[in-house]
Amino acid sequence: MAKHLAAKAHAAAAKSPASKAKSPKGGGGGGKKTASASALLYCVKWEGCGYRRRSWETAGDLDALKSGKPKLVSFKRRHAQNPDLTTEPFPAQYLVVDRSSEEEDDDDDDADDAEPSHEYLVKWRGLGYGEATWETAALLSSDVDAAHVAAYEKRNDLKAKRAIHATAAENQKNGAKLPAKPTPPEFKNNMALREYQVTSFEWMVGNYRRRQNVILGDEMGLGKTAQCIAVMEHVRTKHLAAPRPFLVVAPLTTLGHWKREMEKWTDMNVVTLDGTARDREVCQETEFYFESRGAKGPAKFDVLLISFETARRLTELIAEFQWALCVVDEAHKLKDVNSMTTQAVMDIGYDWLLLLTGTPIQNNVKELFGMMHVLDPVQYPSWEEFQNEHCGGQDREVDADQVMQLRKVLQPRMLRRMKEDVETIPAKEEIVVWVELTAEQRAYYRMIYEKQVHVLMEGNKSKNVPQLRNLCMELRKVCNHPFLCDGAAAKAAADAAAAGVAPPTPPAPPTSLDLLTGASGKMVLVAKLLAKLKSEGKKVLIFSQFTIVLDILEDYLGMMKYEYERLDGSTSQADRQAGIDRFNQDGQGFVYLLSTRAGGMGITLTAADTAIIYDSDWNPQNDLQ
Repeated sequence: MAKHLAAKAHAAAAKSPASKAKSPKGGGGGGKKTASASALLYCVKWEGCGYRRRSWETAGDLDALKSGKPKLVSFKRRHAQNPDLTTEPFPAQYLVVDRSSEEEDDDDDDADDAEPSHEYLVKWRGLGYGEATWETAALLSSDVDAAHVAAYEKRNDLKAKRAIHATAAENQKNGAKLPAKPTPPEFKNNMALREYQVTSFEWMVGNYRRRQNVILGDEMGLGKTAQCIAVMEHVRTKHLAAPRPFLVVAPLTTLGHWKREMEKWTDMNVVTLDGTARDREVCQETEFYFESRGAKGPAKFDVLLISFETARRLTELIAEFQWALCVVDEAHKLKDVNSMTTQAVMDIGYDWLLLLTGTPIQNNVKELFGMMHVLDPVQYPSWEEFQNEHCGGQDREVDADQVMQLRKVLQPRMLRRMKEDVETIPAKEEIVVWVELTAEQRAYYRMIYEKQVHVLMEGNKSKNVPQLRNLCMELRKVCNHPFLCDGAAAKAAADAAAAGVAPPTPPAPPTSLDLLTGASGKMVLVAKLLAKLKSEGKKVLIFSQFTIVLDILEDYLGMMKYEYERLDGSTSQADRQAGIDRFNQDGQGFVYLLSTRAGGMGITLTAADTAIIYDSDWNPQNDLQ
């Protein structure tokens, strides 16, 4: 991969009054800040260099560079309204090596007699492959960096990779049979499967040997990821006579969780293909293939992690491999056999398919058929045949007899256990609290439905459905908080200001905090709950369907000076994991705000002991998730 170490400003990240200890443009080390009021210094990230080689520069230094002046102007424009000189110029994780993906000797040194330096292409934590930079071995001198370099060398040793499969190759050559009852692999870090996970491991390996595609449908929280990793490691070391890759298709938000778990349990080389087009291009160039006489050799990686979106978009790339095993997480997304996602999964070439889902059926039996069709389109070719054979015919409700029939059909294809069946855990205490609307909420509620009373009177006619749905949504918003209605917050503030000057001697006008909490019955209760839970040292999750509700809750937590994290659909993968790590630490974090959909997958928040569902989903399974 060609290098491009251009000495020009890439971004002016922050400014601070300081005297500078300047770093060379192409050298190692970042600038040092010391207190001085004489000049403003700008933290500069140089193009083609990692953040470790940042430096502190004056405006004059940047003006002298062709690309420096526009970057500086852009920085000043962005920070004109909030000239905060105390914030960190960039996330600390940008200084941490995630992995090395390529190496070469750099003989382009300016000095004619200089020794060529050995360099590695470094992907930094929290940044994509497209922002990987070439760094010298001297810069990667810490023990942690050295461990990453050693891991890179190990990943790129094709001879060692083939040696892993030598035993399986010899057994297959001699016709030796594996034991009928498979033994779980030995894992890193003293990790081990629980007894019920060993049972499912044996069941899945048995189905792999028969090449029967199956569903692991254990309830959420029983460790489906760990069970799946055990199967992959067993297949890799005991069944494959030559290196062949595995594919995991999962929601984008869970890919980081998959990678961490695989690296915690095993030494498999796990690569995540996501991000921008440039990220994916660099990943493919550096992580995909060993070179063999100038041509593509075997796959470098053991496991490739991709999102459903990537599976749809990069079908030709995925088709380059014949996957030894394919895993689809959150497989209930395949319920529609005609969707692009389902078709993309069915187009993947694999020896064996494993579907993972904690909710095989959310609404109706047709969703189950979608997954059965993906498992075996020959045995389950159409919904009509499935209905007639297993559901008592078309357009009929499934009765008790049909349920028993479905269980018989599913038994060889799906394994499902519930927590109460396999774990000794305290009973979950669920409390539903009915809350009265405030006077302000009642006023807005009446105003909204009176505007649509003619639609309500006409009933559920097809032409009225969009208006009825909109009406329902507006009423839901009012029940959550009246400030979700257009102009409500401004009106409340104006009324409060007027109340503060009305004769005779008035009480003090309500504060912003009073307005925020007092306007909604739910907020009044949440405020009381949080005060109590805070005093008891609890950690709390608050879920809502609406990000605008999370905005209001965030304002409240800020006013109360409560420590909090937030996760919704706009949260980047790096920020998501950083927030989870902070919240799980003892003594850090009190509340985690989550949107129900984004926070329902790939989240491990073991520190929390209380969950508040601020507003329920129409589908109870989403709240359970």
